[in-house]
Amino acid sequence: MVHRSTRAVLLAVVLLIGFAPPVLAQSTGAAPEPGGSLLAVSLAWLVPIGLGLVACGAVPPGRVVTVIRVGWLALGAAAIVYWACGFAFQFGGIGFAVTQPGLADLAREWSWAPLDASWGSEWGVIGLTGYLLRGPASTPAALALFFSQLPWIVTAVAIPLWSMQGRARPFVLFLSAILFALLYALLGNWIWGGGWLANLGLNLGLGRGFLDLGGASLVHLAGAASALAGMLAFGTRAFAREPAEQLPLPTLEVIEATGQVAPQGEAYVPMPPLHLPLFATLGAWLVLIGSMGWLIDTPAHVVGDVPASWVETGISLVLAVAGGAMAALAFSWLTTGEGNGLMTARGAVGALIATSAGVTLLPQWAALALGAAIGMFVPLVQYVVDHLLRLDDSTSAIAMHGLPALGGLLALGALDQGTQMQAQLTGTIAVLLVAFVPSWLLFAAVQGLTHGWQEGYTLRLPRLYRPRRRALARRRSARHAAPIAPASATAVVPAQEAPQSLDEEAGRVPLRTRLGVWFERLRSWSRGAGAWLGPLFARSRQTGAAWFERLRTWFRRARVWAMARLSSLRPAAAVDEDVEPASSTSPEEASAPQPESRG
Repeated sequence: MVHRSTRAVLLAVVLLIGFAPPVLAQSTGAAPEPGGSLLAVSLAWLVPIGLGLVACGAVPPGRVVTVIRVGWLALGAAAIVYWACGFAFQFGGIGFAVTQPGLADLAREWSWAPLDASWGSEWGVIGLTGYLLRGPASTPAALALFFSQLPWIVTAVAIPLWSMQGRARPFVLFLSAILFALLYALLGNWIWGGGWLANLGLNLGLGRGFLDLGGASLVHLAGAASALAGMLAFGTRAFAREPAEQLPLPTLEVIEATGQVAPQGEAYVPMPPLHLPLFATLGAWLVLIGSMGWLIDTPAHVVGDVPASWVETGISLVLAVAGGAMAALAFSWLTTGEGNGLMTARGAVGALIATSAGVTLLPQWAALALGAAIGMFVPLVQYVVDHLLRLDDSTSAIAMHGLPALGGLLALGALDQGTQMQAQLTGTIAVLLVAFVPSWLLFAAVQGLTHGWQEGYTLRLPRLYRPRRRALARRRSARHAAPIAPASATAVVPAQEAPQSLDEEAGRVPLRTRLGVWFERLRSWSRGAGAWLGPLFARSRQTGAAWFERLRTWFRRARVWAMARLSSLRPAAAVDEDVEPASSTSPEEASAPQPESRG
């Protein structure tokens, strides 16, 4: 029996797919204006819905409501912030890059220009007009551009929030949503609003500037960087899954009757569990369908001079998704003996994200090869994040969003000749730093204040895999020790020296051991900082409690004084209810006989 919500989603998908052919037919000509097609924007809304369904399929059924709640928070915060100031920050200076009548008046932008004149003058940082969609932002073209960007900013805000659900408190999620929306607007100005990343070709001669046609860096790479900052700051979520057990690797000697595996099979770590297969599969298909409308109204075709052929775009997207799904399916089958639906869906979505970075510039064979490579690396990166770094990324923000976006951006620079790779590297590093550093500072400050108020502060760092020194010492001593000769042996066999590694021969410490030592030092420093900050936060807590008691006492006194003043201002008749009011009748009327009253 299919749930009614699932039936509603399927009905909406069928209706949107039915409207898709007119959208594609309308857009086969010249490059469309931003937001020029309402149906294209409607299809673009399928992308955040599909990503949310994929995230729901990877969490236990009892936590699906949390993912849905976080999605609504992302929608509300992103829409309000983008309407208030985000659109002005992103497209307040787009009038310097385009000549369209409806957007030419958006020509106020703050530029950072402390450099020499030979470095160029196009170093825009943030727009300064169009707040609350007033003034130059009230034209039909500007309003259409604002409406077309709503699915993008909602997706960019939802990706890190889905990763943080269960780690942070609701007010932290609310502050994070506002921060993510502002970061989207700032980075959007640099990439699509005529900012300095888009003008790297004009200023420094680096190819055609930083290219990102489908929002791979602005939406997915920035979202993954912010999610990584949340993982490092807040640690493991409250409902993290238990460590996976070592299961036997399926071999050819599988017993068909019972379905058990032969005991001589090797051990392996299973794939992440798939709790809701229908949601994960349906979400991947929705992302594919929504990407058609997602790429129709991209501002890159308005700000830049990139040609667009939507038929070739659709073919490239389908080939990339096919390559990613097949690679992820083959990887899971070769490693675990059965195909994993969750990894297949994530591989398909990751291939789609990687190809969207330069979908109109990549040939079809490159889209297929890129999708297959991303689909192969998504399970590997997910294993590294979950089992080696122990970051508990159940929604796959790093493997499904960050890695494909990074691969697509770098592949776009590798296939282009000249200095385009330098522009891609510069833009990628800028996006990673701007998305990670402010997010981590906010999370670390909130984490420190929260734990300090509770008299316990410790900086959380990822626990990398560190070799157990005692076990290694025992193994080395066992290798160098002479073997015990049997009693019947007449001669003692001399002990053979164990072969040394290249690091041991050169007298160097292995990199893995050095990383462990460095992180151990960082942990000791964090403990020292916690021991110093703990009493400080405790004193601040006591001082705050004392001031709170004083404020409450002053408030009570003020309330008593106000009640006394109000009682003194009342009329005498209303104050003393025991005194009867004076009669207004004359003495003659009072002495006259009164008529008897009945009953």
